[in-house]
Amino acid sequence: MRGLDLGATASVGVAAACDGAASGEALIVEADRATHAAKAAGRDGVVLDRPHADSVT
Repeated sequence: MRGLDLGATASVGVAAACDGAASGEALIVEADRATHAAKAAGRDGVVLDRPHADSVT
């Protein structure tokens, strides 16, 4: 598309299995929750889901 400037942003949710205890399905659920939190926080950001913490940051 010549002459047209396009921009893109991304909201990313991150989940990690540091101790290896989380199943693949649980990680997907946690990452999805974090992605929704990133979008709710104003989009164009990254949120790490910490299921054992008091809140998602």
